[in-house]
Amino acid sequence: MVLAAIGFLGISGLHRLYVGKKYTAFLYLVTFGGFFIGTIWDLYQLYDESFKDGDGYPLYSDDSMKSNYRRRRTRASAGLLFKLAYGFFCLIFLSGSVATIFAPAQRTTQVADTENVQQQARDKKAQSKEEREKRELPIIDLPMNRTPEENIKNTVEKNFNEEGNTSGLKLGQVKVDSDGAGGANVTIAFQGARGLTVDRTLAEFNYAIKKEIAALYQIKPGTNISNVTATVYMKTTDKSTGTEETIPAYTVSMNQQRASGMHWENYKKIDIMDAASDIKMHPSFKYLLQKNANKSGWDQMKDTFGL
Repeated sequence: MVLAAIGFLGISGLHRLYVGKKYTAFLYLVTFGGFFIGTIWDLYQLYDESFKDGDGYPLYSDDSMKSNYRRRRTRASAGLLFKLAYGFFCLIFLSGSVATIFAPAQRTTQVADTENVQQQARDKKAQSKEEREKRELPIIDLPMNRTPEENIKNTVEKNFNEEGNTSGLKLGQVKVDSDGAGGANVTIAFQGARGLTVDRTLAEFNYAIKKEIAALYQIKPGTNISNVTATVYMKTTDKSTGTEETIPAYTVSMNQQRASGMHWENYKKIDIMDAASDIKMHPSFKYLLQKNANKSGWDQMKDTFGL
């Protein structure tokens, strides 16, 4: 009775092996006691004293032994090898039962660990994005303890070096001239690297100049900035003659009046074409824009400025 009850713990069929029913014992093992239905039926038969051993003899308790029942030796006995194999399978199934019990907790832990890792990744990404956006903001908290010209040049250089998106541009000369009314006109020169596609040149130049304008019109360098003009210069090669020439490919100007009407906190979203006071394009540059309008970046790069 006790052995049959143990079947509910995962070692089904142990009682059948004990009484010599080795084949059904193995069947009970692999089916969890006939999906527990067989185990329940065996328990009922044991209670009703109708359960029989491997020789066909019914099992009785000592208290209810019939007068005509004679104790005898069982003829059928499971071999040692079979008993060892059965014990091995019992251990496997018992391990599986224990694993099944603790698996939900393990899965819960794994899910929690996965969610924790994902949350850390999201936090890191958000922090990285926040730090990147902070780095991309115009630098205006610079010490203005030099001459107005030096303060302006220092601001331009710091913002160019920190803005991190000018791999194809180099900062050239920065000039500060009097506007004749006590203010200053700032002129910034950029040098575009050979082989840049037109689209990339425009994107990088617009990004750089917008940041410079955003910074210059927010600082107080010791003089009033009335106008900022930035020009990107590109080296071109005439395919027919091989002659190289540096041209002012793209020029953007913005006066204080136009700048004051813009919200430079979100300068990256500003369309420089609409915000600028004046925009000039070299005819060769404008021609390339039109020519490359429907070309891929690779084709643009091959054709740009003689390449």
